[in-house]
Amino acid sequence: MAYIAPEIINLNTTGLPDMEETFYSEKCDMWSIGVIAYMLLAGKNPFLMEQDQAKLKKNIMAFKASSSKIFEADEFRTLDDSSKSFIIGLLTEKVDERMSATQALEHKFIVNVSN
Repeated sequence: MAYIAPEIINLNTTGLPDMEETFYSEKCDMWSIGVIAYMLLAGKNPFLMEQDQAKLKKNIMAFKASSSKIFEADEFRTLDDSSKSFIIGLLTEKVDERMSATQALEHKFIVNVSN
């Protein structure tokens, strides 16, 4: 559940089970990659791991990657700006503003790691 993009959570709470294919795009996968990248770089999940599914959904929906507070933890003190920018680009709650796969592959963080 912690990897599910906000737009899918919103869809699931509206009671429209047959509409999921309509709203699913690569941007949902990019959100999941953002969660994984966050976990790899910080060593923890960006969301409080709740056993209660309703609380977990609430945490995901309330998450704001653009908030500088997510980078205040000790785990982020050694990370450079490009890694933070990569995470923000992937964990952007607005689908149309979230990085695509192509944009992610061209991001400075990935290009620097590849070289």
